[in-house]
Amino acid sequence: MKILAVDDDWMILELLEQAMSVSGQHELTTVTSGEKAIELLERGEQRFDCFLLDIQMPNIDGVELCRVIREMPMYKRAPILMATAMSQKAYIDRAFAAGASDYVTKPFDFEELETRLTTAARMERHRARGTTNNSTVVAFKEILNRALRHSLSEPFEIQGVKRAVGFMSFENYVLTLPIANLFTASVFAVKISKIKEVYKELKPIEFHELITDVAKAISTATEEAGSIFSYRGNGMFMCFVTSSRGVEFEKIEAAVQREIASLRLARSVSSGATKVLNVVVGEPATMRIFNRATPLKKATSYVEKRSKELEDFGIAIAKASEPLENMDEDLSARRQSYETILQDFLGEGSADLRSRVAH
Repeated sequence: MKILAVDDDWMILELLEQAMSVSGQHELTTVTSGEKAIELLERGEQRFDCFLLDIQMPNIDGVELCRVIREMPMYKRAPILMATAMSQKAYIDRAFAAGASDYVTKPFDFEELETRLTTAARMERHRARGTTNNSTVVAFKEILNRALRHSLSEPFEIQGVKRAVGFMSFENYVLTLPIANLFTASVFAVKISKIKEVYKELKPIEFHELITDVAKAISTATEEAGSIFSYRGNGMFMCFVTSSRGVEFEKIEAAVQREIASLRLARSVSSGATKVLNVVVGEPATMRIFNRATPLKKATSYVEKRSKELEDFGIAIAKASEPLENMDEDLSARRQSYETILQDFLGEGSADLRSRVAH
């Protein structure tokens, strides 16, 4: 994999070169500023598969460079890893908003860096399979359907959506945040209702597009809160917000639902009917200092509980209407019986009745 590393610290770049030469799996190019990186990319003499950008650099910092790279058509979906110190949490948020795929912390743990690069390589292969031209669209869709065939429970990377990151990146972000950033932070989950039915009805490429559209809806609906989120499989998204103050899950749920409606996420089922996609948002779970994995489990539990409550409520409403329907049926049957009796009675005495009316 061809990697472009950008850092104003030449010692860091030397360490990276040594580490890459030992692994022998990647081809590394280094530059010492954002300006030099942009100049190199605009010349187009080399094509890169992945980028490793230092966040804090003079003039053009890593976040701005990430944004510039994302605006280049050939790198719209290329993996971009940000290198940052643990104390630069605000920069990380900005980087994800600018389109970063993942981040690694300084000083580098080279085993972790290799893991991140391996994930990036997998993303790049997936992206490369998604490149085609109009003349091969039909054939490519069949290939893509096979390539995108995920199990329902499998998390997958969502490309091109602001603040959407891979689940490994999400967990890395949550588990390595400085303690000072955890006191007001929380996580909450968003779940697609009746996801098993939806999954069965759609082809792999359609399911992938649906998940991406829901991600876009979440991104727009949570823009003010600035949440970073990830798809974790089973129709569920996990969202992280720095401050839970003002985060009202019911309002977010309504906002996500509106965004989905605006994206026209109505799917046709085999019967020809149109099925509207619904989502459920669970209560936020407050982050904990000593056990950061627990809030993720709680957020999952909260959304499952709310989903079940709403489902049970819908069933209860349906059952509550059954006695009325039965009552209507019973009244209708009794009315028909009375009409039959009345008709028989009038039939038998019709001659006498007509005689009385005539007189």
